[in-house]
Amino acid sequence: MKWWKVAMPNEIYKLPITSSWMDSPKLYQRIGGYCELICEYENRENAEITQFNLIFGRCWAVKFTYYVANDAALIPLTYDKVVDFGETDWLEKIKRNLAASIGLTVELEHLGIYFDDGPLYEFICESFHAEEQIISSDLT
Repeated sequence: MKWWKVAMPNEIYKLPITSSWMDSPKLYQRIGGYCELICEYENRENAEITQFNLIFGRCWAVKFTYYVANDAALIPLTYDKVVDFGETDWLEKIKRNLAASIGLTVELEHLGIYFDDGPLYEFICESFHAEEQIISSDLT
C-alpha cells in the first residue's frame, strides 16, 4: 500500500546521468537549514569531471531509508530523479508541529530521490534547485 496521497509522485528534476556511473552522493547541511547532495561523475568521452548539486532549501526534516526497507513501488518512481510526493502524512505532521510550536505557516514540499544502491533521501523543505558545473577538464 502506498503512503503518498497523490496518484503518482511528480518528477521535478532528472539526474544528467544514471547514478550507477557516479560516486555516491555526499550530503551536507548548510547554514540556514539548507541541505545539499553533491554528486560527481566523469564524462567518458572527454574525461571532464562534472559536479552537480541538488539543493533543498530550508529543510525542516530529512529522512534516509536504505535498500529493502523502502516500499518496492517507490524505487522506480524515485530512481535518479527528484520527485514531489505531494501532501503526505509526514508533511502534514511537520506542518502541524511547526504551526503549534512556533506559529510558523509556510509552504513546504515533501521531496525525495533514490540513487543506485540507495538510500532514498527525503526532505521536507521550502524549495529545491539544481546546479551543474565542470570542475576539472584536465586530460592528464
